[in-house]
Amino acid sequence: MYKIHIVALALFFAFVSCKKDSNILGVGTQPANDVLNAGFDNSSKIYTYTKRFDSVGSFNTRLKYLGYNNDPYFGSTDVGLYVNANSILTYTPFGSNVYLTSAEIVLAIDLTNSAGNVNSTLNYSVYTIDSTLYSTRLYYTNSKNFYSQSGLNKVSSQTYTTLASHQVLRIPVDSTFASNMLKSNYLTSNEVFQKQYKGFYIKCAAQSGSEGVIYKCNLEDDLSGFYLHYRAGTTAADTVQSVKFSFSGSTAARFNTVKCDYTNATPALKNQLAGDTTAGANNLFLKGLGSAKVRVYIPSLVSYADSFKVAVNRAELMFYLDPAFAAGSTNIYNHPLKLALLPLDSAGRETFATDQISTTDLARYDGGYDSDNKRYVFNIARHVQAVLSGTKKNYGFNLVIADPDPTYTFLRDNYVERVALFGGSNAAYKPVLNMSYIKFKHDK
Repeated sequence: MYKIHIVALALFFAFVSCKKDSNILGVGTQPANDVLNAGFDNSSKIYTYTKRFDSVGSFNTRLKYLGYNNDPYFGSTDVGLYVNANSILTYTPFGSNVYLTSAEIVLAIDLTNSAGNVNSTLNYSVYTIDSTLYSTRLYYTNSKNFYSQSGLNKVSSQTYTTLASHQVLRIPVDSTFASNMLKSNYLTSNEVFQKQYKGFYIKCAAQSGSEGVIYKCNLEDDLSGFYLHYRAGTTAADTVQSVKFSFSGSTAARFNTVKCDYTNATPALKNQLAGDTTAGANNLFLKGLGSAKVRVYIPSLVSYADSFKVAVNRAELMFYLDPAFAAGSTNIYNHPLKLALLPLDSAGRETFATDQISTTDLARYDGGYDSDNKRYVFNIARHVQAVLSGTKKNYGFNLVIADPDPTYTFLRDNYVERVALFGGSNAAYKPVLNMSYIKFKHDK
């Protein structure tokens, strides 16, 4: 009898333990529409093509460019340089007993961040400026007519040289002009000097058959400046002395002009700049100094949320470098280390992606060059989320050579690098948007 009660009790507990607890929500009791629907998609159609810049701001910073380059794929780029000579020193007029031996503009250069054949010989021309340059004014790369067309017309053929263990350009300045300056009464102070001598404009031309080069110059290097070399007597025994006017300081004004000619550019680039947007299917072209940018449009962004609410986990947009346009063995054409992908507003103006605003998001946004996979990757999850949520409109993007950090993105004149990317017709390396997301099927 005792054994029968034990068996009955065991059966009772077994029955109770098998009964569901209706207080615990399990998958079996969840409505079908509430199930999270995780998804991944990389099939979005991406429309891309190359556009030219009209001009970009040239900021008054220590690093500027100078040169002329016939790029075998991007055409020719002519970069001129405006500078005003100045000094913190107060001078006493030298008087009439000084004799000029030579005058020159010296520019310290960085060969590794230049573009073209660094050993090229260029023809340099130096002009006087007939308008005052202001250190607080923003000039643009299409600025012109600040220099005197009938001013100094001396042309000199130069390549870089070494001075005090630094690579420099040494550009002669007309001796008659410099001698008159040395003997003038305008060297009493920097203010008096700049009222009379407002500065220089330097421009270049490549010699026939030369690929040319655009040098990156450090105008605040100790060697950079405008030099007057002179003797205080007429004999060879008189020591040659020098006076230097620097290109730095609170009154310094420095900016570049840029002129591009795409006549000899590769047809894939020329056709896009002429308005053939379909040519972007083959290759896309980016170049610094405001030369070329890429328009990007992804119309399918809004379709992810046409039926359900969507939470975006990642939205990675990838562009792959085409090595066919890389530099030759004797020339330098570096690809940019960073790019920026900037959303556009209804007027076509560049804005910032939400992913660029905070330091944490900016680290994920990236934009740096991935040397292992030869590509640039942007994670624009927050921006895409804003588009899907309806708080931002989808007007497309500009892909530009710039630092993705919003603090520096507007500085477009401090890059001379260029890169060619694969377009949409390349099955293996076309631009791709990798989207991972979750659809909330119950919330419409």
